[in-house]
Amino acid sequence: MANENLNKIFLIGNGFDLSHGLKTSYKDFISWYIYQCIINAYDNKGYYEDDCLKIKVTYSRFTNNASQSLDVLRTYLLNKKIDLFDKIPQDHNLIDLQLGIPQIDIPLIIVPKHNFIRIILEKCLDCDWHGIENEIYRFLAIKHHQLKMHFNDNNLPVNSKDHKFYKETTSQVNSLNSSVKHLKNKLIEYLRTQNKPTKNKLNLFDHVLADASPDTDCLFLNFNYTNYFYHDFSILTQRFKTPKINKLNIHGSLNSEIDDVVFGIGDEHDDLYNEVESRYGNEWLECMKSFHYLRNESYQELLGFTETPKYEIYVMGHSCAITDRTLLNMLFENERCKKIHVFHHKGMESYLNTSYNIARNFKDKVKLREVLQPFNKLLEM
Repeated sequence: MANENLNKIFLIGNGFDLSHGLKTSYKDFISWYIYQCIINAYDNKGYYEDDCLKIKVTYSRFTNNASQSLDVLRTYLLNKKIDLFDKIPQDHNLIDLQLGIPQIDIPLIIVPKHNFIRIILEKCLDCDWHGIENEIYRFLAIKHHQLKMHFNDNNLPVNSKDHKFYKETTSQVNSLNSSVKHLKNKLIEYLRTQNKPTKNKLNLFDHVLADASPDTDCLFLNFNYTNYFYHDFSILTQRFKTPKINKLNIHGSLNSEIDDVVFGIGDEHDDLYNEVESRYGNEWLECMKSFHYLRNESYQELLGFTETPKYEIYVMGHSCAITDRTLLNMLFENERCKKIHVFHHKGMESYLNTSYNIARNFKDKVKLREVLQPFNKLLEM
């Protein structure tokens, strides 16, 4: 097996972008988004509203020169990057931020329009992106459970779509969908400002490709929306003499002519998916990645690659969380998958955390133990 020539799949996740100096974490994005909303509120006479939240400024607390106060605040928000989130209380109804800015003392009220938004503002700031997707799942799971309990108590079928409680729950799901869609659109807008790395790490591939055969097929499977690293592929090909390089933006592209960005829940193996698919309306499926993958041909191209001869997988900055379980299970448990290597961030703990998640994507634990490779200190990002 050690000398066997295996094709290679590189799973490129957000950690890869972060290692190249891009500010693409969830906290980076949500900070930018909140700042933009606040500035819009001050530019619009103290009020702003979108599909996620409302922002209101109490003008009675302005200094005598409101226009000058707005100018000072806008400059501060844009240039000083105040950490608003340290001041968010655990409140289920609103978020009231007191901005400690020289010359200004203005109460700022942020009202989340959906419970999902409140939770990700209050509790998810230090989460990876899969933490946000988990909150989408959790909301749908709670609503599904409430429907089951309500209809069981009243001896009604769970999919009684004309019932008032079902309509109310559906309205809440539609509200979730609107919030998620708006966040996705703002994320695309933000990431277009974060598509130029400050570092070049082609050396990450030295150990992996040094002994590759010229006949080796390499697939860079990009789970990010950024695609800056594609520009280095010609250099990579010349450096390692591996001409067969394939590239897939499996979660869509920032510059696509159609909206093909994939954002949501990707676990069809869970009971929740099967139940909402069979019982409820289409709105319950809008946040499911399965249907987002149909917007382009990338998933089909990936399936085609997995039909080629044996391959090994290198996980590079991807958490392998269960929000991509259906896709990852297909890759990992494929009979042609012979090895899974994990790049880590400064050591064993990072390797183990990713390995725990990889295990969650396996049904066949014997296969897991066969393919998951031990910690390799050379695979450091």
